[in-house]
Amino acid sequence: MPASLSIAIFIFGAVLLLIGLLGGAFKLFGTEVTGTVGPCVRIAALILGVGFIAWGLAIEHHSPATTAVPVARAETSEPPTPRGTALAAEPAATRTMPATAPLESAMEAFNLTGMWRDETGTVYQVSQHGSVFEFQASNALTGARAEGTGRLQGRNWTSDFRTNIPSTGTGSGMISQDGNQMMGSYRDTSYGSYSHTIARIQ
Repeated sequence: MPASLSIAIFIFGAVLLLIGLLGGAFKLFGTEVTGTVGPCVRIAALILGVGFIAWGLAIEHHSPATTAVPVARAETSEPPTPRGTALAAEPAATRTMPATAPLESAMEAFNLTGMWRDETGTVYQVSQHGSVFEFQASNALTGARAEGTGRLQGRNWTSDFRTNIPSTGTGSGMISQDGNQMMGSYRDTSYGSYSHTIARIQ
């Protein structure tokens, strides 16, 4: 709404307000009221005057804000889009590459397939398929035999086994950095808890 119209509304409200307060016989902004009015007209003029003044002030108060908002949006709406996209793309790539690459390389590096032997002379024949491995173990001196399955997660491994005693048990441990040793702790229903290292021999 034009500023001149809001000023006109404000002046008209002021005239009505003075009519309500004084009853007439005044001059304001070049407008002269010579006669006087009755009480009912004064009350009506007073109410209308307050309303028109409030209306004029409201127009003056809201007009700058409404015209300034589109300008502010127009200046700032375009630049953040490419910057925001670039910033969002870099962390996504950074998070994705390290999260998958080391895990895949670790799976490829630690291939347990082959022959292994521990400190007691027990020989293990191991075959691996992805992250799962199977083994058969035997000791020529004691006649002990065992078989079981296990799973790799990076350098860590877990296994379940059963022996010809008979007994069952579980094991867990870590593979050495060069992939030629498996250090672990075991819990057997017959032997109890123990630990040993299995070394690759073939």
